[in-house]
Amino acid sequence: MNLLTFIILSLAVYRLTHLLVIDKIFEPIRRYFVIRNFASKPFPTYTVQGGVLRRFIGKMLVCHWCSGIWVAAVIAFGFYRPLDIKTSIILTFALASVQSLIETKWMKSVGYPDMEEVKNPLIQTAEEDDPLSAARGIINGIIISSLFWVALGVFIAYVL
Repeated sequence: MNLLTFIILSLAVYRLTHLLVIDKIFEPIRRYFVIRNFASKPFPTYTVQGGVLRRFIGKMLVCHWCSGIWVAAVIAFGFYRPLDIKTSIILTFALASVQSLIETKWMKSVGYPDMEEVKNPLIQTAEEDDPLSAARGIINGIIISSLFWVALGVFIAYVL
């Protein structure tokens, strides 16, 4: 891989992550998982929706670092057509680091605020029931989201 390819892939990861986390065009889909309130004082807040998986995805959709690593993995594994696992893993972290540097710099330059989570009292979380239940929910969320992103990467690699 040459430097130009790495720069192009880094910018693609940045743009797709920005689309998922920030841009208004993705707001209707993001609202299914998380409701953001920029008018609350002193800090903007967000409230995640639904069950364990929806809350997990909702938390990822308000964090550009969280979403960035998954987007980088899809692009890295899709670009290398999962033949070279070591290179794809290293490329994932390299792309995610460039994306997070660009996004953090942009957010600070425009004054994009940090957000705080507001717990919805109507939603009883798994953590309140049983610590093991919470761990199982998180592991299930990670497995399901990983399968989704791998399937998307395979689709990108072999179909497009």
